[in-house]
Amino acid sequence: MKTFEFSLWIPREDLLAFYEGRTRRISVLANNGQRIELPAEFFRRFVDHRGIKGRFRVIVTDEHRMVDIQRLT
Repeated sequence: MKTFEFSLWIPREDLLAFYEGRTRRISVLANNGQRIELPAEFFRRFVDHRGIKGRFRVIVTDEHRMVDIQRLT
């Protein structure tokens, strides 16, 4: 398994593309410099009145399948 950590800030206005179905993936730059794409639906539980904001850790298998995503404090 591999883990990647990254910061993410998507204002609520920009999330409209996700809710309208125009965006299905979110591309982030991990702390190690690697760019990863994640299904936008996995961020749904982190949306609040500001949008999505925070530091996150994603865990993936060696085959690049997402296992879990966590918000870091």
